[in-house]
Amino acid sequence: MDFFDVVVNTPSVASERVDGEVIAISNESGKYYSLGHTASDIWFLIQNSLSGSLWLKILASKYEGIPEYADGEIEKFLNLLIEEKLIRRSESSSLETVLLPQDNVHGKWVAPEMLIFEDLKDLLLVDPIHDSSEEGWPFVPND
Repeated sequence: MDFFDVVVNTPSVASERVDGEVIAISNESGKYYSLGHTASDIWFLIQNSLSGSLWLKILASKYEGIPEYADGEIEKFLNLLIEEKLIRRSESSSLETVLLPQDNVHGKWVAPEMLIFEDLKDLLLVDPIHDSSEEGWPFVPND
């Protein structure tokens, strides 16, 4: 299966990869996300604008036993990323190959998953310039 090409929804989304895990933050929703294992590698492919048609070949070079239904798992994951507005469809890709980072254990294939957190939503959506007062930051008036 050839996956549709996608890109990270910048500047609304910021992310950082640390020890094989990606933490992404949506500046629009205030949610933050944890992407580990296969999800972090798929995020890497998205960040590097790699054509979706090459993903399975690259992932198969690092993960053991990718099942035939992996394309459905990846598509479901991509649709979740789009639903959360972390990525958007793209007209084209720019790279034709990329090496996956070596900062995690690849091992056996597992379906890509994402943990979604909303516990800091109110704090992440506070404007540090405009939502301050003499009492300090953050100053959020009671509704």
